Amino acid sequence: MVSWRCWRIITGLSLSGREINPLTKEEFRKLFEKIIENAAKNAELIFKIHVPRTFHIEIIGAGRPRRILPPDKAVDDLFINEYIFWKIINVGLTEVNTTYQFSIISLTVSSHEPSPIEDTWNTPMGNGPFKQVVYELKISKHLPIPKDFEKYLMP
Repeated sequence: MVSWRCWRIITGLSLSGREINPLTKEEFRKLFEKIIENAAKNAELIFKIHVPRTFHIEIIGAGRPRRILPPDKAVDDLFINEYIFWKIINVGLTEVNTTYQFSIISLTVSSHEPSPIEDTWNTPMGNGPFKQVVYELKISKHLPIPKDFEKYLMP
């Protein structure tokens, strides 16, 4: 017995009956880079702050524990194959570190069954599974330890 998902791949049809168009890993990478840049721009417009463009990507879902990865590893983690993708991936900036000048972009992967790119969120058209969202933003600043810190310690 062939599963519905396998049948769609074999026949080349999406759920909507449209032809399935492959999206290569390199095309997915370029889309991902555009999406995280848009998340940073959205946060700058909404929160009126500068967002450093050194990104760490927090991924929640996709059947695994929460993890923080560099962008290139996040692409490797999220890319299933050129025919099947996570249906919805919420994307938004969650933290800006002003000391070390990096930002954390959170991606929450829906628990839907993966599907062809044509059956993903794809709103606006061309965004694939990525959905821009606004999260509460944490601004963090790490303070250096003063050289004379020991005199302040309580016994």
